[in-house]
Amino acid sequence: ANPFGGSGETPDDSAYKYRILDFSAREQKAESDSDSEAEEPIIGEKCLVALRTEVSGLLATGTGAHKQMFIRALTQHDVSAQGAGGALDWRQKLDSQRGAVIATEMKNNASKLARWAFQAVLAGADQLRIGFVARVSPRDRTRHAILGFQTYNPSDFVAQLGLNEFNAWGIAKALIDLCLGLEEGKYVIMRDPNKPLILLYKVPSATFEEDEQEDEPEAE
Repeated sequence: ANPFGGSGETPDDSAYKYRILDFSAREQKAESDSDSEAEEPIIGEKCLVALRTEVSGLLATGTGAHKQMFIRALTQHDVSAQGAGGALDWRQKLDSQRGAVIATEMKNNASKLARWAFQAVLAGADQLRIGFVARVSPRDRTRHAILGFQTYNPSDFVAQLGLNEFNAWGIAKALIDLCLGLEEGKYVIMRDPNKPLILLYKVPSATFEEDEQEDEPEAE
């Protein structure tokens, strides 16, 4: 998405933070040097990764400071529809059985919630706020109502999902090392829908790029 908006486009409604993370492998300090402030020497080549992260808004505090928020919404249209996954009716149960509602969503939307949690961690957001949005009428997809929201500390929510930040960084480091060992080119990472596998495909350099020549006027 274009955060600035081009001609005739609407700018994004979020702010973007650009961060540089150091994934370089380093030697571990000896126990006798654990109190030393000197940086561990790098093993092999230095590896810096640039990230574009997203912040949805700011929340003013009583001290005049602002907390950064990462906001997302879960949606519900018809709990009686096939494939609803045993979800509770939010209109009736969200206030009285919020814990059960959230537990059901963690089971039915584990991948989505995990992605949101780690996006909030990468952005350095102070809060992850998840809204519960339902259709006003199950047959009307244009009108929605916000029934409530739940606020989490991103790192605490990662743990609540049964995930581990340290392991996630390890997976990211393994993928980066794998990509650094490949020939220069364009690749696509895909997750197998039926197996716990990540697949890496090499594609032509022009893949996914718009053909600008079609838009250029022909020379007379």
